[in-house]
Amino acid sequence: MRAEDFVLSFKRIADYHINTGLAWAFIANRIKGLDDYRERTRVYRIGDYSRYDIPVPGLTAIDSLTFQIQLTAPFPQFIYVLAMHTNAPVPRELVDYWLTSGSDGRGGRQPLPVHERNPEITEPQQVVGTGPFLLDEMKRKWKIRFVRNPEYRPEYYPSEGENRSAAYPGDSALGLLADAGKRVPFIDEVDYRYVDEQYTSWMLFLSKQEDATTIPREAFESVIRPDKQLTESWSKRHIVLSRFTDPAIYWIAFNMEDKILGQCKELRQAICLGYDVESEIKVLLNGRGKRAVNIVPGDFKGHAEAGPGPYYRYDLESAKKKVAEAKRRLGERGLLVKGEIPEFKLDLSDGPYAIKEAEFTRHQFERMGLRVKAVFNDWPTLQRKVNNKQIQMYMMGWIADYPDAENFLQLFYSGNIDKGTNNTNYRNPHFDSLYERVRVMQDSPGRTALYADMVRTLSDNCPVLLINEPENFILYSDWGYNVKPHSIGYGFLKYRRIDIGKRKKEGGGA
Repeated sequence: MRAEDFVLSFKRIADYHINTGLAWAFIANRIKGLDDYRERTRVYRIGDYSRYDIPVPGLTAIDSLTFQIQLTAPFPQFIYVLAMHTNAPVPRELVDYWLTSGSDGRGGRQPLPVHERNPEITEPQQVVGTGPFLLDEMKRKWKIRFVRNPEYRPEYYPSEGENRSAAYPGDSALGLLADAGKRVPFIDEVDYRYVDEQYTSWMLFLSKQEDATTIPREAFESVIRPDKQLTESWSKRHIVLSRFTDPAIYWIAFNMEDKILGQCKELRQAICLGYDVESEIKVLLNGRGKRAVNIVPGDFKGHAEAGPGPYYRYDLESAKKKVAEAKRRLGERGLLVKGEIPEFKLDLSDGPYAIKEAEFTRHQFERMGLRVKAVFNDWPTLQRKVNNKQIQMYMMGWIADYPDAENFLQLFYSGNIDKGTNNTNYRNPHFDSLYERVRVMQDSPGRTALYADMVRTLSDNCPVLLINEPENFILYSDWGYNVKPHSIGYGFLKYRRIDIGKRKKEGGGA
C-alpha cells in the first residue's frame, strides 16, 4: 500500500455520504481540516468521487512510503486508533474501478452514471489488502473463505519471547520451538461457517467438523470443573481449554433523557443496588465473568484508583429505601401513574438468552417493587432505537478498542451524543470538563487521578447498571497450534498452524 491510500482512507471515513459510524467519532475534531472536508462533501452528489481530490491540510502523502497527519491538539490514544481496522488504507484504483462501474452481464464491467453509484464497499471482490490471506469467497449467513496470499511479504514466526509451537495457556507439555523462525502463514485455507445456533456449533465441534467452539450454558458444568479447568474426561478427548478475559463491560443502560429514569438519580441508584448481579453471573453465565464495580475494566488504570461504586453492590433493603425516596421525588414532579412509578421498558436483542435475561430482570425489579416489560429486537432494530433515542432502558456494553480508560469514559462525554458514542445521552458539566482535560494528556499519575475522579462521578450518577466483565472459555482440538487469543489485537491468524496428520488420525478430516 502507498501513503496516498492512507490519505484516502481517512477522507472516506470523513465522507458525509458514507455511513462510517464510530470510525468517524474517533477522529472527528482531531485532524486539521478534516471536519471542514466533511462539510464540503455534503454538496457533492453521492456518486461524484472528485471530492476525494480535495486536499486536507492535516493529511499529506509526503512520498510513496511516508504519510503525515497533523492533529488539532494532542491525542495520546491516536496510536491505538491508527491500529483499528476501520482505518485500513483504500487504493484509489478500487474506487475508480469497482465503485464507478457495474457488471455488464457478460463477465465484464461497464461504466455507471453518477446517480447510480454506491460509494460504499459492499462486495467481497472489492476488498483489497496486503495481508497473509486473500478473501476467496463470501456468502452472507453461510460462509467466508480465505486462502493464502502468494504475494505476502516475508514474515516469520517469532524466535524470541513466547514462541512455543503449542500456544495454549498452561500447555507446557508441548513446549517446542518448532515454528520459531519459519515463514508465515502456515495455513493454506481458512473456512468460517455461519452457525446461527450455539448448540449446532457445539455438535459440529464434537463431531470434529470444527476446530474450536464456545461451550453452551447447558453443557458447561459437565465440561468445566469448579476450579474452571477441564474435567478429566474431556482432557482425555484431545481437547484443550483456553480461558481469557475481555477488556469489556456489559450493562443495562438508562436513557438519561427519559422523563422518569433521567430525572431521578435515586431511582437509578435503587435499581443498581437491588439487582442481584452475582446471581445473574452464576445462573445465566455459569460464572463466566465477575461483577463490574465501576465503568473501567479491572486491568485499566483508573479502576483501582476509583474503587468500587457505592451502588454497584447487592443490597435489597437499601434499594427499597431508595425506591421509596425516588417515589416521593417523582410524586412531587407529578410523574407517578395512579400513585405508582410507571412500568419500565427494557429493550433486548432477540434469542434464547434474551428470553432468560428478560425473566431474570423482571424478577429483580419485582423484588424492589418495580415493574419492567421486555421488548425484543433484532440487532439492527435495537441499534436504530438506541441511536434515535427511542428507548428507555437497553442491554448492551462496550469492548475496548484500545487499552486505555479514555475509551470507556468517552462514552459519557456530552460532546459525543451527536456522534453516536454517548448512547445514554449523559450530560454532566463536571465530567465534561475533566474529559476535555484528560483527552489531551499523556499517561501520567495526574491523568490517572482524573480518570478516577470521572469514574467516581459516574458511579454516583449511575447512568448504567453495571453487570459483568466477561471471561471466555474456548475449546480447541489439539491438532491446532499457536492459538493465542488476544482481546484487542487482530491479525494473529497468520501464526496458526494445523497438524493435518493428527487431524486425520483423530477423525477430523483433511
